[in-house]
Amino acid sequence: MKLTTLLQKHDATHAKGLSLSLGDGYLVENNAVYGAVRKKAQALDFKFSANPTLEYLAFPMSQLENILSAKTIYFQNNSTILSEIDQKIPQQIEWDHIGGNLKANYTFHESCHAIARTISNRLGLAAATSQKTKLVTMLLEESFANTCEFMAIHDAADATHKTFLEVNSFFTKFDDRTHLRNLVQEVGFKKVFKFMMFAYLHSNFLNEHFSSQEFTRVTKLTFDHKALKNLSKNAFELSPGFRFNTTELYLRFNGIKEPVLDALAFDYLAVIEQDPTFLKLINELTEIF
Repeated sequence: MKLTTLLQKHDATHAKGLSLSLGDGYLVENNAVYGAVRKKAQALDFKFSANPTLEYLAFPMSQLENILSAKTIYFQNNSTILSEIDQKIPQQIEWDHIGGNLKANYTFHESCHAIARTISNRLGLAAATSQKTKLVTMLLEESFANTCEFMAIHDAADATHKTFLEVNSFFTKFDDRTHLRNLVQEVGFKKVFKFMMFAYLHSNFLNEHFSSQEFTRVTKLTFDHKALKNLSKNAFELSPGFRFNTTELYLRFNGIKEPVLDALAFDYLAVIEQDPTFLKLINELTEIF
């Protein structure tokens, strides 16, 4: 795809969102999940700034707590430079020339954290003294963000949409889009979203897959369908090493000092089953859509 073509799509919709963030306005207008997350984050009084701190520029993941406490989500101007290049040499640059070299923005993922944190705080989960409750709450927050990024592929029907989603997400995978759309059409978006939240939560607890017993427990909390086992595999696509390191870092930033496998070695589903507050959180997050 020509950069010129992509910029025309950006320019036609940039006023709908963050005009300096490539594809943001397009996604706000054309992607139901992305647009709903933006609307909810703004309703919760989170602001967006094109002036990120030096710390954020150096290591975005380390700044999540500061972002949430300041209620300011950062992004970088990654569109102006592309417009300048296109003006100098129009119709000569392909998106493949740029691709992975362009700074991505993570307002989508970080907005999901902002929403989940705000709701969990309101429900009193943040004030819990139990480490197990704290861990389930933390990893549900991350799982909500993961699920939003996955479910956003539902609307990504063409190369433009996929490209804009890639430069505004941490992780995208489009291979299972047809299966996702078919299941959503059959049973409804919210049912699938809730199930995938549990799938990503299971993954974030550093499991490689659902056992038969675990799958049955999750379907009792959500719903059952023959397509769910295959769809759930998307939640386990990231390499085990990457998931281990990012989860351990997330725990360290949140004051959990013990080895990650020791910290997570408990029945998190039992914690959810025994405390209705967790299902209330999951239901509220699902109802955003």
